Amino acid sequence: MLPAWNSWISTHWPRKPIPSVRPWPEPARTGLVSAQHADLLRHLVDNAPELIGPALSLNAVGKVSLGAHQTLISDLIRFCIWRETARSIYGLSKLLEQGMTFIRPVLPGLRRLIVLSIHPDVADKLRTASEWADPPDANVLLLAGTLSVLGQPRGVDQGHNPTCQSARAISLWAQNDIGYLLELIAYAARENEVVMDFEGTQIRSSELSFGLATTLHTELDPVSLLLTTHLDRVYMEMSRMTIGREGDGHRWVNPELHGWWVHRGFGELISTATGAITGCDDFLRTFFVAYHPLYNGGRDLVYAQPCGIATTNFNAELVGWHAISIQRVAYDPAGEWRVYFFNPNRDKGQNWGQDIVTSTHYHGELEGESSLPFEQFLARVYVFHYKRRETGDKNVVPDDAIARVRQLIAESWAAKKPWAD
Repeated sequence: MLPAWNSWISTHWPRKPIPSVRPWPEPARTGLVSAQHADLLRHLVDNAPELIGPALSLNAVGKVSLGAHQTLISDLIRFCIWRETARSIYGLSKLLEQGMTFIRPVLPGLRRLIVLSIHPDVADKLRTASEWADPPDANVLLLAGTLSVLGQPRGVDQGHNPTCQSARAISLWAQNDIGYLLELIAYAARENEVVMDFEGTQIRSSELSFGLATTLHTELDPVSLLLTTHLDRVYMEMSRMTIGREGDGHRWVNPELHGWWVHRGFGELISTATGAITGCDDFLRTFFVAYHPLYNGGRDLVYAQPCGIATTNFNAELVGWHAISIQRVAYDPAGEWRVYFFNPNRDKGQNWGQDIVTSTHYHGELEGESSLPFEQFLARVYVFHYKRRETGDKNVVPDDAIARVRQLIAESWAAKKPWAD
């Protein structure tokens, strides 16, 4: 935003007092998340609508999106862009720039949130968690939060909760199945529950009491605050229903929880019966021929895919199991093959030991992505999904590459585990 606009707004436009207590760090005094920017947009929408595009700093696609849907976008700004929700301005900008307004369910789904009858308990949760002295209505908070999630699908995080599965699910739906996410948001807000099917059996979150998060820390965006508790319980119930099957339960849970676009091919490195590392070389070769463009026939990933990693500390010691999503595999600016992934952890730049340090910039990352060189990333994977009919020849994968990754695994998180091969 131009400094002159800030000066004009500060002088001429009335502002509500900004409480000192916030759910997020104090925003910058200028820029897309400033309180003054919200004032500016609210002024422009009725007095100079032709300046909304420049005020949002839209690219060519964003300008076309705005022009095609000017009336509704104006209504969205009037309804949910306030000082308290200024962060959603950036989400609105990115939503327009990605052309999401041309995806059939998006605009009706957003419009519905304006008039949706929100469950009293949900409304109270949203308004209380905002920590504003006089928070906006729950519909305002929820719509603003939805704009942010759709515009920044890799901006979702789990906060201080053990709910990486839920955060990843929201991020994946915002990328792969936007209509479903909007339906889920509306249903959960209205009914204060989530209903899903697992292999034909209906699961209602309102009938479940157990999840990974016994107490939910509420420093979450409004959509995550709404959905996380429900998704956490549903995920645990789905996992319970796989007990007794041979193999890792994520083979069945991930497609049922996330959606049809999760590939049915499944690689797992650990025997659930014995806890031993099993079939390591074949596991590694399968990942290479499924995801590495040099060995999978040059195929790009169409839908971001769920993946499970062993997280390690700076000494490469096992910390725990973590849900992430593989976004893409590509050359970085230096000509190195890298895996770009979404990490629900708030701290995305991490030292995993063995000189494996996740990168968030300077290596071609898109907003919200982390990345690692291909072999370093693979050294932390323990389960993944892939498309069986779109893989390459395992025999072509270099033996020395497999040996390097195997050594990284053996000397880090799997050092104390038995090996079955």
